[in-house]
Amino acid sequence: MDFDRDFEDGYAHTSYGSIYFKRHWNEGPPLVMLHGLGADVNTWRRIVQFLPDSIDLYLVDLLGHGKSDKPRINYTVRSQVDALNELVGIVGIRDFFLLGHSYGGWIAAYYAMENALRGLILEDAAGLKEYFDYIRSNFDLNEYKKSMAREVLKMNGNKEYVVSSILDVDFGPEQLTKTGLSSISAPTVVMWGAEDRVVPIEYGRLLNRYIAGSRLIVMEGAGHDPHYTAPENAADKILDFIKDADANR
Repeated sequence: MDFDRDFEDGYAHTSYGSIYFKRHWNEGPPLVMLHGLGADVNTWRRIVQFLPDSIDLYLVDLLGHGKSDKPRINYTVRSQVDALNELVGIVGIRDFFLLGHSYGGWIAAYYAMENALRGLILEDAAGLKEYFDYIRSNFDLNEYKKSMAREVLKMNGNKEYVVSSILDVDFGPEQLTKTGLSSISAPTVVMWGAEDRVVPIEYGRLLNRYIAGSRLIVMEGAGHDPHYTAPENAADKILDFIKDADANR
């Protein structure tokens, strides 16, 4: 499918504001994709060309990102999950696969802890408690947050108050824990770049261990963004998972 030609623009008007999404209509399995911190739907530009037209695909700009509204609220994972839940209900997306990358993976995992899914794909997901414990133990927390904010604010015209709010709660009570992740019942694949220097592979292995029945796919030579740097390989892994999950329903 072609990113510029084969999608329609849409907005879901939630209690948090309007959430923007691009949709490729079809009668095949629905797949919702959530980008990482500071990114937007354009992050999927490379990978969609390797996805078949048969998929009913939704590319979502998270609250505070891209063309979605940017209200002056506390940008908690809870607010992102609630906004996603409202979007799903408004648009009428049912029995769908959910893919989240990095910060989007944190939101996707949290969503799956509370909602039934056809399948869950976590790509180099952030949010794990053990990762934040490592950051606290090895870095000055304020300097780490400032450094991360500087990098994110270079991208896509992001708003400083949105980024600051997200980073202020990044290390709070919404972290992904072994107990919480054990409640995920959806078929799950954990897809990780072997050379990820942002969230190293060891945390992918922990996610795989904590989510019962999940499968870990390590993508050799890929870093934190396999969907961007190795899009054909990442698309193949996603499609294999969807096919296997549906075959075993």
